[in-house]
This record gives sequence, C-alpha cells and structure tokens, in this order.
Amino acid sequence: MFRKFALPSLLIVLLFVSAMPTLAQSPIYLTGVQDNRIVMLDEDGAMAIIAEGAQRYGELVASPDGTYLAFAAYGEDFVRTLNVYDRTTGEIIPIAFGLTAGMPFSFTNLNELVYAVDGEFVVGSDGRAVMQMQVFIQPLPMSASSSMIPVQFGVGCGGGSPLPTDQLYTSETYSLGGNHLTLALTPFGLVYSTDCQGINLAVRSLDGQSLATFDGVSRAVLSPDETRIAAIPFVRGEPAPLVVRILDLTTNSVSDIPVDAVPDQLAWNETGSGVYYSVRAFDTMLNYEGDARARLDAVLGEGTPLERWAVSLYEVNVTSDPGRSSLVFNGDGFAIGRILRGENSVYLSVIPNIDGWANAIVDGTFDPATATDTEANLLMPLTVWRAAFDGENVDISAVANDLRSFAVMVPRG
Repeated sequence: MFRKFALPSLLIVLLFVSAMPTLAQSPIYLTGVQDNRIVMLDEDGAMAIIAEGAQRYGELVASPDGTYLAFAAYGEDFVRTLNVYDRTTGEIIPIAFGLTAGMPFSFTNLNELVYAVDGEFVVGSDGRAVMQMQVFIQPLPMSASSSMIPVQFGVGCGGGSPLPTDQLYTSETYSLGGNHLTLALTPFGLVYSTDCQGINLAVRSLDGQSLATFDGVSRAVLSPDETRIAAIPFVRGEPAPLVVRILDLTTNSVSDIPVDAVPDQLAWNETGSGVYYSVRAFDTMLNYEGDARARLDAVLGEGTPLERWAVSLYEVNVTSDPGRSSLVFNGDGFAIGRILRGENSVYLSVIPNIDGWANAIVDGTFDPATATDTEANLLMPLTVWRAAFDGENVDISAVANDLRSFAVMVPRG
C-alpha cells in the first residue's frame, strides 16, 4: 500500500551526528567515504574502517542482500579500479581495472556484479567511431567465472566546474551535472546507456542481440523487482516535463506519471509502488562586491555566478494511485545527491550551498590552492539524512556528517 505523507515544510538544521539512531528492524550498516577512508557505521554507532590508502575512493554500491559493497579506488595517476568488500568475512576482493569512465557498476538480485571495461574503437552504425565496451557479469561469491557482453558505447564527453557545489554533486552522482549513466542486468536483458551523455537506453540479450531501445530518457533507475525503469524524459532545447517516465521491461511499454515539480534525481521505494524524486528550487544569487568579489574571481574566474538553492524529496505513487505525490523532506541545500532505500526508510545526501566556502575565501581564512581535502570538506559538510516511515508518519533525522558516496547495507535472508 502506498503511504500518505501529510508533512509541513521542515526547517532543516544541519547537525553533526556521530552515530546512527537505533533502528527497529534488521541491522543496517551505513558506509561511505570519510577522511579518504571507507568506513562502516553500525546501528549502535560503532565505526569500522573498511579500506584506506588509495588516492581517492568513491562510487559505493551495496548488494541487495547487504553482503557485498562494491567501490572504486583510485591509485597512482588516478587509475580507477573496482573492488568488492565482503561484510561477512571482512575480505576485500580486487575485481577489475580499465573501467569505462562514467559507467557505473551494479548488483543484480542474485548478487551478480555488473561492470564495464574499455574495449577497442569501431565504426558505429552512423559512421562515427564508438567504443566496443565490454560488460562483465561476475557472480559472487567468486565460485564461477564471469561472462562478457560486448556493446557499443559512444564516448567523447567532457566538462567540469570550478565550483565545489558542482564538484560534490558530480562526485555524489558520478556524473556531470547529475546526469548519471545506467548499467544493470535484468531478467529481460542488459540495460545500459548507449553513450556518455546518458540520454538514451538500450536493452540487449546476453548473446548480444538488440531487444529494445528507449530514446530521450535520462537518470534511469531500476525497480527492486528488476521489471521496470524510472527515468526523466529529455528533449534537447526543451524544458523538462513534469513527469517521471516508467519503462516496463516486461512489455517494452512506456507510461508517464505526473509529478508536482521538475524531478532531478530518482530512486524506487522499497516495495516498487512509488518513486522518490528530488527537486531543486532556485533561492537567490549571492552578491559580493569590491575586494570580496575580486578574491572570489581569483579562485573561480571573473564573474562566476554564485547561487543558493533549496531542495525537496517527494514520493510519487506509480501503481495504485498514479501521480499522487507526497512530501518527504525539504530544506536548505544545493542539491540532493544520493537517494537510497532502507527498511521502511529512505536515505539521502544533501549537498550544502556555497555560502560558507565563499565567505571563508572572502575573509581570508581559506585558500583552495593550499588547503587539504579535510579543510575543504569542513566548508562543504555533506549531510546524510534518514526519513523513517511508521504508517502515515515520517521521522526525519541526520545520521552522518561528511559521509560521502554513501551506501546502505541491509542484511537480508
């Protein structure tokens, strides 16, 4: 049954919370990157270090049964490698390197790890060069060998931003501007973004046959039962419509569910009856003049705009009462990065606005050119929030501060 939320607007106060609250159901482990280490918090607040020593960590993904945690480690020259942490044994298993930039990795409900590795360049159907990307499917535990599906993948995207808000949003979503790619294995075939822009999807069988294409959809996420995809429609040059698009893999049919505001990031709820969608609302421009503006221009480039935003999270019914949206969370922030379901709960990371970072540059207490990552992170304190559902009620709490690229491990079975 779809929950009803009748919530007033919430005035969010950012708190530092060193421990997770006690949870009533199955044990839940919150993992993430903190001080360039992967750490794990249990429900009593005890912290364990999972991995440390790499140049950088990120892109944490937990298996559906809470046993495995896949993550990227960046070594010398920032070569990206894929590793898996086994929560039951404490072992870290190296999986692969040479991973395709921008392409995420994922787990199936059978604990198969899906990831992509760069291949050779070939001539595509439109005459342009494309990469013959190699998608591997590795069963876990590693008692069986992996299988591989070759697919064509369009490359050549680039870009970036000097703003720490944009950079943190990129890191949390592993994408430029939040437009993340999709790679998932389903009972109906391999679903993947066909190029680095992330605005088209294809479905292929395990023997490489084309089964379906879905053009003009972005930021796609797979339902818990692996039968549907939720995505945001995309038409270049046109404003985003007020809908979440549902792709039914059992029939290859498409339906649009109306929503209350333009969605930014998506995630399915626990039962598959609804989809969470985040919303960004522009607040105001930050105006600096004279010496203050000159100091910011020296770091960011002349005239770089500085904006404040507000964020919200809604849940929209996509089954019994399609289109009914309910507010789950709102507050101050540049964007919501990650949205992950727990047990009768949803977790989200809120990227802060740029005020504190900009003001520290203006008053001379912070220099990005010489600051350590820890010093920079203190001025951009990403907060992980938890919305816990009890019938028609919802309880909002901050569960971790500066826990980046977080994942939720819920042991099941």
